[in-house]
Amino acid sequence: MTEKFKLEPFTWYAWQMLPGYTDEFYYSPIYVQKVTPLKTGKNLLKVEFINAFYASGVKGFELEMKVLKREHRYMILDLLYDQRAAIITDINYQWIQKHGLLMLEKEGRDKVPKLSGENVQEFLSAFFTGNPQHHIEDRRAADASGYST
Repeated sequence: MTEKFKLEPFTWYAWQMLPGYTDEFYYSPIYVQKVTPLKTGKNLLKVEFINAFYASGVKGFELEMKVLKREHRYMILDLLYDQRAAIITDINYQWIQKHGLLMLEKEGRDKVPKLSGENVQEFLSAFFTGNPQHHIEDRRAADASGYST
């Protein structure tokens, strides 16, 4: 049996929100920092994450969401605070090229790193924090402090 999609802390994911902040769909890499199942029997999660393409700049969120569907490669969530839904998938270079390259260029960086040859987690960590090992260091710090999901 194929394992269902699971959000892991200290990991970058692809986020699609329907509808977006305008009439268009909204796409952004997100960096999940913490996932807490609320254990209500209603498929609720509290997710702390950083939205990398938020209109006013990179922004952290802590949202309760209802899991509507989980499959092998994606999760569909009801954003309980609003009349919106989100689809979260693993992020890859094809997703960045299709949904994120223009936004990365608009971020004002002198140059966008190559989209090949390196791990996509390292690419996003390097781009947004300047440290390609940022996600690994976060995980190590959490492990040392006894953090668990």
